[in-house]
Amino acid sequence: VIGGDASGNMIVTGDGNLVDHSTGGSLEELRALVQEMRAMLPQAGLDADTVEVIEGDFEVLEKQLAKSAPKKAIVLPKMESIAGMLTGAAAAGAAVQKLVPMVQQAIEWVQGLL
Repeated sequence: VIGGDASGNMIVTGDGNLVDHSTGGSLEELRALVQEMRAMLPQAGLDADTVEVIEGDFEVLEKQLAKSAPKKAIVLPKMESIAGMLTGAAAAGAAVQKLVPMVQQAIEWVQGLL
């Protein structure tokens, strides 16, 4: 049940999903979220080629996010690439379905932070 103004919210259903859009997130939270998503990738049940591409995107993301001033022009397209790959593979399993909202949250944080 949702009461009051609920516009602009992302609703995530399912067991164990934790996505909080109440804040814009910090750069440190974004870094932690990227690390968490990367750690979940092996359990996603994706084919080897897809995993290889997403791993490459994560490598670029982690290098950029380690900088004091990450470049949005690099980070955002990589996040969107990961989101697209995962959305296309969402039927692969529950692990992918958990990753998709996390990537969407990261994209929103990147847009607000960088």
